[in-house]
Amino acid sequence: MIRRPVALLLVSLFAISCRSKELVSDAKVEVLGGRATLVLDGTKTELPDEVAPDTVVTRDESGRRLAYRTKAGQGRVLYRIGEGVFVGPIVGLPVDFAAAPETARALAPLWEMAKTKERRLGLAAELEREKGPSANVELLVATASIPGPGWDEVRAKAPADALEKAMWPVFMQTDPLAIARAARVVDLGTSAADKRPFVTIKAHDLGRRWVEPRAAAALLRAVLAYEPKAAGTIACDVASTRPKSLEGGGGEEAFLAEAVYLALALAPAPCVRETLLAQGLEPLDHPSFRCNEKGPLGWASDTKQDEPLCTIEQVGPILAAEGERPPRDVFTAAEARAPLVAYAALLEKGKLPDAFVAAHERRRWALVQPKTPSCEDAPPKAPCACDEATVRQNAARNAVGHVAIGVCEYDVDEAKKQIVNVTRRASE
Repeated sequence: MIRRPVALLLVSLFAISCRSKELVSDAKVEVLGGRATLVLDGTKTELPDEVAPDTVVTRDESGRRLAYRTKAGQGRVLYRIGEGVFVGPIVGLPVDFAAAPETARALAPLWEMAKTKERRLGLAAELEREKGPSANVELLVATASIPGPGWDEVRAKAPADALEKAMWPVFMQTDPLAIARAARVVDLGTSAADKRPFVTIKAHDLGRRWVEPRAAAALLRAVLAYEPKAAGTIACDVASTRPKSLEGGGGEEAFLAEAVYLALALAPAPCVRETLLAQGLEPLDHPSFRCNEKGPLGWASDTKQDEPLCTIEQVGPILAAEGERPPRDVFTAAEARAPLVAYAALLEKGKLPDAFVAAHERRRWALVQPKTPSCEDAPPKAPCACDEATVRQNAARNAVGHVAIGVCEYDVDEAKKQIVNVTRRASE
């Protein structure tokens, strides 16, 4: 039987023997203007820590991992990958290379410390040089939850089949960014029928929180294609939890709003759909509600604001086409058409709100004003010609009665169904 002191000694000796040897590297640390750089074989790597100029750089037996002591009294590990040197994680002192993570387990901190797009793409290139294309699949999996540049560029060059297989476990994670990035890669369509329940869960989870809205939109569109009833239920919940700050807004959230309105339009839903669809009619003067001979207008359209509301013949085919779009299209779409989808859905059901219709009728009432002078040039309270588009737009935005906007003021006369008494505003 080994006595306790002897046993402790043997354990200590075993632990010491298991430590990887820490050898002195040829690398040198240069400090200029308070910024430290590691120089090795002509390669310079900027260091993120305060380091003394005479700091000794150590290495493991392979020479592929380096380390130095920071002024804060910690160890920083660096990795030689391909022909580059990349900053890795902080570790305790003295540095034990046997305990420090190998490259495959250090991909996340390596990516995080690279920070810039150029540096991250350099890391990916050197990994591929050293270990082949599969190395970047591992890199993408390890870094899917880390924000910042470079990830999509690496994804675009990775082997697609291997990446899709590797990203399904990432899709099952809870981090919204990781889920969103995986959604760009995995098959959201019919070929992954056994994965559909997970797609449905993630569509609901991201949607109700209004995070990663493009990914949430793509997932909801996928659910709509294979399980409309579930899509309708999700859409009801997501629409009812939409933050007030997002109502009537554009940005990325518009893609999720578009998918929600599409599901409310095309799928059975356990909620009062018309009420939720009416959220999409903001802003009231969105140009896509109006049509000319070419179809719905856009913000860049040349208009006097006198076009009629679009008919179902004009927007019905657009709504149907939206239902056929591949979910993945959302990731590359230049803009969302959430208001148009909501409008088309309500128009098809004959449920446009009376106040909305009345507002657009006011916009088209006869405008009675002189041709000259322009209100810009007229004296206060003098009859004048105001910009027609401005007058009509604000006749829709405001209830009947007196309206003052910019240098103009006028009356929206419900009895006459006219816009009259246009004058230069007394004071702005």
